[in-house]
Amino acid sequence: MAPVRKDSAISFDLPRIESAQDASDAARAVLQAVSQGEVTPLEGATVMALVEQFRRVLETTELEKRITALEASQ
Repeated sequence: MAPVRKDSAISFDLPRIESAQDASDAARAVLQAVSQGEVTPLEGATVMALVEQFRRVLETTELEKRITALEASQ
């Protein structure tokens, strides 16, 4: 048996996130959604945390690519 779900799904438009700038745009969209009452501040904070985690994944991936390229050129 699974525990009872304590949250619910939300739906609003976010831009595609493929770079740190895109993550900034997504954060702006979340803030706008909260300010316009489309999502609650708690929902917005949850989505912001996901955006930030994904931005870190993108950053780590980019750093790995750069390190690999530097090592290959030596």
